[in-house]
Parts: sequence; C-alpha cells; structure tokens
Amino acid sequence: MENKINNTAENATKNMASNLVLAEGQNCCPKCQSDWDGGSILETFIKQREEGVKVWQGKSDEQIEADMKESYSPPYRWGKNIGIEIQGGYDGVGYWQCPDCKATFNRFTGAETILPLR
Repeated sequence: MENKINNTAENATKNMASNLVLAEGQNCCPKCQSDWDGGSILETFIKQREEGVKVWQGKSDEQIEADMKESYSPPYRWGKNIGIEIQGGYDGVGYWQCPDCKATFNRFTGAETILPLR
C-alpha cells in the first residue's frame, strides 16, 4: 500500500511540474494573442550601462551577463504578463494576467479563471 501512495504522489508531482513548465513557457496571451515577451534582460542591462546607470558602469558585457545569471533564470527575458499570488493559497505566483485584455489564467492548468474580489 505504501508504494502505491508514493507512486501516486510522485505522479502528481510529475503532472504538476509538466503543467508548470507549459504555463511558464507561454509567450502570448491564450485569449487575445498579445505578445508577452518583454525582450532580453542582458540587452536591457547593457543599454542601461550605456545610459549611465551606475550599477553597470565599468563592467564588461561578460561581467553584466554573469551578474544577470546570478539573479535571473533562463531564458533571461522579461515578461509582460502579470503574476498574481493569492495570500493563503499557493506560495508563489498562482495566476498570470494579460496586461492587454486583463484575462487571468491558472498558472498550472492554463485555464482562464475569474478571481474572487477581496
């Protein structure tokens, strides 16, 4: 019986991780098809250096890239979609909202959702 419980929990974790990857890989709104790609983080930081932002002054492109990789995750791109976390629910972003059409989607299933007002 214990193996059956462990296998069920393991499968649930795998299914959740699979849904999570699909939701995080979404680059456009499923409803209005608005582009959610906000551009390269590295290119933003290099441009900021050129504009005189002090934190990047005196650093090479390679140093900026190394700093970026310490704080950000692949694919190292900005997202325009809005992450929503509900206090008392999942500890982290549970929903994505489109900044253009305001549709809200469950992070794990991708299903469009209407969130309750508090």
